[in-house]
Amino acid sequence: MMNSSNFKIHQLNNPVYLSALGVAPLVAMSKSFITGLFMGSVFAISLSLTALVVAGMRSMVPNITRLAYLLIVSSACVSVIDWSTQALFYQLHLSVHNY
Repeated sequence: MMNSSNFKIHQLNNPVYLSALGVAPLVAMSKSFITGLFMGSVFAISLSLTALVVAGMRSMVPNITRLAYLLIVSSACVSVIDWSTQALFYQLHLSVHNY
């Protein structure tokens, strides 16, 4: 039988649970289903785009500059997605631009 202390320990060892905790503040700040869906999709797109670019250029980047490269690529992807959402979905962008 699983008591509450075992359940808490099991949750901390579960990688899916820990990943969901990382996204929880993002979704908790949404005021409607549409804004939550929008924020979740923007998060998924930015994460996927960053991973795709970093994986594609991985062999060309020296090991010593890999962290700086990851930060620059991540910032660039987030900025491009932010500008795109502002241009295409202006009303939704206004409701979530603080996050």
